[in-house]
Amino acid sequence: MNIIRTLSLLTLALCTAPAFATDTAFGGVGGAGWYAGAGLGYSTVKEDAMGNGYTINRDTHDTGYKLFGGYRFNSNFGIEGSYVDFGKEKFNWTYSPVESGSGTVSASTFALAATGRLPLGNSFALLGKLGAANTQVKYRESWSQPGYSENISNNYSSTAPVVGLGAGYAFGKNIGLRAEYESYGKSKMGDAKVKTDLLSISLGYHF
Repeated sequence: MNIIRTLSLLTLALCTAPAFATDTAFGGVGGAGWYAGAGLGYSTVKEDAMGNGYTINRDTHDTGYKLFGGYRFNSNFGIEGSYVDFGKEKFNWTYSPVESGSGTVSASTFALAATGRLPLGNSFALLGKLGAANTQVKYRESWSQPGYSENISNNYSSTAPVVGLGAGYAFGKNIGLRAEYESYGKSKMGDAKVKTDLLSISLGYHF
């Protein structure tokens, strides 16, 4: 999937939304106050481990979801906390006709970020965020060879930067829609690293 092209289409959809929004809503100009929301999207969980002599197949995309809440200090700046479940990467490998394995790498994160907004009119705004995310990675693998088999289960936790860009559109005084791309960096998984990101659409409520 071309992320930039997809985000552009989502942004266009927001721009062409009905024009009954007001400037006090979640996605518009708005002012200070609390907000919360939830989103669903296209996620990436991609392990960078290489197997010398192994043939590895990976499915690195899944459906992810997030829950978020924050406080807007004014129409331009705020702070936001979120929980994201990225789903999982699925993989399988072969080393020889009689030695093979398969497994999953799942990831979720808690993030805290400073947010910035650039209002464009009464209901549309460009969005950005910069912060840190603590990501939990779960590695599960089963493999076998003649006369032997093993199940591997390891958990990891590490902190990495989070960067996000997107657009928001307001519907009425309290309801808003977001389209965002968020990169959560690369988390440690033993000697390997796991890249996670999320392209999503979210619905939010401004209190």
